[in-house]
Amino acid sequence: MHFLLKTILPISLCFALTGCGTTIIAGGLAGGYAIFREKNIGDTITDAKIDTEIKSKLYKIDKIIYNNISVVTNNGCVLLTGTVDSPEFVTTVEQTAWSTKGVQNVDNNITVGDKISMSQMMIDNKITAVCKTVLLFSCDIKSINYKIKTIDGVVYITGISMSKKELELAIEKIQRINDVQKIISYVEIKTE
Repeated sequence: MHFLLKTILPISLCFALTGCGTTIIAGGLAGGYAIFREKNIGDTITDAKIDTEIKSKLYKIDKIIYNNISVVTNNGCVLLTGTVDSPEFVTTVEQTAWSTKGVQNVDNNITVGDKISMSQMMIDNKITAVCKTVLLFSCDIKSINYKIKTIDGVVYITGISMSKKELELAIEKIQRINDVQKIISYVEIKTE
């Protein structure tokens, strides 16, 4: 392990400073992932705790809602996506998110209607994977700062961008991906 830290970590740091996606090499090392993010470890843990608590509350309310709703938190801002059967459930999910300690804002993108088909879920998962890969291998984008979720062809992006130019480049690259219908960005631009 000592050899790995002495060899791989410095190499990974070099890649991280260039912004290239190959910094993922350090992801296997304890804490390596958090080192390259713009958020500190405490914020990352708090966001994960918020995600878990909201999902746990949703599971207790209704297992179907739990399965159909995605929760992504970034710096206390919660993004809700998915599909539910009735408008009442949209309200219930949003209230559940707001009632969770540490939540600063809730962006509710839950739709009312039929459940997304298995084939559409597969397309959405493919879109998300391609988006992450495209950003990962773009040297002008610090991909580790972005979270991506796709629902029914709509790509939701959260995270922190190093600059307006970086965010525009990320969106431009995602727009070129097959089957992307729309992009909704909740990305914060880092203040200098």
